[in-house]
Amino acid sequence: MASRILLLLLSVPTTLAIMPTGAIDINDPNNPATSTIYASKASFGKQLAMGAGANPTYTPIFPPPSDPLLCDMYDSNAQVTETRQIDEFSTASEAGSGGTVMLIPRGNCTFESKTLAAQTLGASAVIIYGTLASRYSFNSTTNEIVYPVDKHDYDCDRGSAQVKGSDLLFLDGAYSSANDDVLSSGTGSTNLCAADPTGNFAGCPSQQCLLTGEMSQVGNDVLYTGCCAWDLNIWLYTDGSIETPVTIPALYVTAEHGEHLILSMAYNPQGVELTLYDRVRPLYNGSAIVIWALGVFVCFLAAYISAGDLRGEMKRIQNGGLEYRALSVEEAPRRSNSVNAGQSGVEIPDVRLSQQQQQALQQAAAPAMMQEESLELTPAHACVFLVMSSASLLILFYFKIYTFVKVMYGIGCSNALTQIIFYPLLRNAGIRMGISTRTLDAPATVLCEETITYSMLAAAVTGYSVGITWLIVGFTTQNSESIPFYWITQDVMGACICITFLGTIRLNSIRVASILLTVAFFYDIFFVFITPYFFGSSVMVAVATSGGPPTGDPMWCEKYPKSDGCTGGDPLPMLFTIPRLFDYQGGTSLLGLGDIVLPGLLLSFACRFDAAKRLVGLTSDNQSPSSTCHTKPRGYFIPVTVAYAVGLMMANIAVYVMEMGQPALLYLVPCCLGTMMVLAHQRGETAELWKGPKVLIAAERIVNGYEGEYDGGVGASVEGEMGKRRSVGESTGMFA
Repeated sequence: MASRILLLLLSVPTTLAIMPTGAIDINDPNNPATSTIYASKASFGKQLAMGAGANPTYTPIFPPPSDPLLCDMYDSNAQVTETRQIDEFSTASEAGSGGTVMLIPRGNCTFESKTLAAQTLGASAVIIYGTLASRYSFNSTTNEIVYPVDKHDYDCDRGSAQVKGSDLLFLDGAYSSANDDVLSSGTGSTNLCAADPTGNFAGCPSQQCLLTGEMSQVGNDVLYTGCCAWDLNIWLYTDGSIETPVTIPALYVTAEHGEHLILSMAYNPQGVELTLYDRVRPLYNGSAIVIWALGVFVCFLAAYISAGDLRGEMKRIQNGGLEYRALSVEEAPRRSNSVNAGQSGVEIPDVRLSQQQQQALQQAAAPAMMQEESLELTPAHACVFLVMSSASLLILFYFKIYTFVKVMYGIGCSNALTQIIFYPLLRNAGIRMGISTRTLDAPATVLCEETITYSMLAAAVTGYSVGITWLIVGFTTQNSESIPFYWITQDVMGACICITFLGTIRLNSIRVASILLTVAFFYDIFFVFITPYFFGSSVMVAVATSGGPPTGDPMWCEKYPKSDGCTGGDPLPMLFTIPRLFDYQGGTSLLGLGDIVLPGLLLSFACRFDAAKRLVGLTSDNQSPSSTCHTKPRGYFIPVTVAYAVGLMMANIAVYVMEMGQPALLYLVPCCLGTMMVLAHQRGETAELWKGPKVLIAAERIVNGYEGEYDGGVGASVEGEMGKRRSVGESTGMFA
């Protein structure tokens, strides 16, 4: 239970980047197909509506020729120097339905000042595009060129070359955008960096070259070192010195996309129209619905399976009790050890069924590979849970041994996969082929207490192979949670862990359930909401995300995602994960396994209680109830399951409304425990459930009666044992 450290969370990014959340559709009258480029948005100005259909079209124009960078609109006294309106210098024949959008190159002044200048000239929107020239500046005081910055503006490891200074206008003391941008970019022969046969510029993703300032004299010429330029989206930040409000939208596109826009205008004399809009995202996270349904289903299934021994007993009784006598060779050694026939002194009757009957019984039983003993929780266990869970969280928070936890979890899940999925499948397949009872030789089983069959060995090899592969993918792949194999396998393993947990750990009374769930309730709230006041951050969220989200500069992290502060922790795997559906921004929805198994203990108790009442009733008056625990009137299992679904949906809604992770037990505990207590009060069973139902104890004695726990020995007749079970059922007083 100490692993219950995860909860319902918002999507947690693993790396940072400037996300191009805007888009521009280029509508060419000569081409019915619309091309789309993506753009980053601004912190100022009007926000665009989502989707192209919700926004008007704009006619693209350029700034006035006298001020191509649109940085000279104001003098030193903040007075407007350009008084002409767009129609006085624009060559556009007709504006679009939304007006005009001005294409402005980056450089020399802030983004907001460029946008404000365009707004003053009458533009309805602005697109700022990147240029190589904007990476250079000129220091008039020292009369020196300020070159681009290594790693921030370019990276020589991604491509470098030597450029002759005589081919550039740079030697005149200023970088010429009209000339040198063309000579330093593109894939054609005009790109001087790409044309250098001695360089390694071919691998440069942007195919744009920036000069580093390093130069060498070769004869009468100077060789400049050029390196691969970064051409990424940037955020249009605000200018705190500007007081005039900006009321038009602004977007930023890379130099590559800016060139594409300019060429589209040049190749279409009739003009193109642009549609600026916010990229479409789903209004609600659909994966939250999926993970809600998955959580409810797994909790229901695990609780239902936990009562399988009681339902199986009812089936055996209804079949005349002969199923136990019709043991296969594979089951006989295990049952003979537990029966201890030697002490009874009575020989087990040899009840023989046909081969077809035995095969049908074997397929119906399909037990897990290893029958583990169950553990009934006591109030002391609730205190142990609080201490161990808190200690585990704090150890992980301070020592960050996340890798060790992931490895141990992967090994545990491999065993759960083996027992819950692969062994029953391979065992049934072996029964059909007649090889399920074949055992390994004695030397291979010397360290095992039980006989190992080939189906057991094959299941173990398969289960652990899947688990090890999952671990390898998780440790060797960045953003592994986006890989279908990884997250699907993780969800399947999580379901198997929940089934194993609820099949092993049980509640014996509502008193224990109330103590445990109340402790978990406050534990969850404390480590999510209270710990930030003591530790500076939420311990639960930090541990759940293996150290928290990334904290580095988004622009730097997009270039170097493995740098310190750029890679956030991958969420610990003790959870269900579903990638966000139809969302270009990515992310995942998470649900911790603790929010399954802790309320699941109460659901398991309700299901076992319902099944126990029918089993004892069957043995007391030969009723023939349904073998499922959820069809009995006045049962608890279905109402508590519905309450769990409602509570988990409330947690999902809280995540959506508050836009932050929620401790799901805050909603699940009141819903599930409250429903159980209200129903028990209405039915007059509160005292019985609080102390521990006698009918549940009686039902477990009936199940164990097949193991020879009743007086009279295991050789008693079937009718005699059925009579003993009836007397046990009648002794409870609940089915008189």
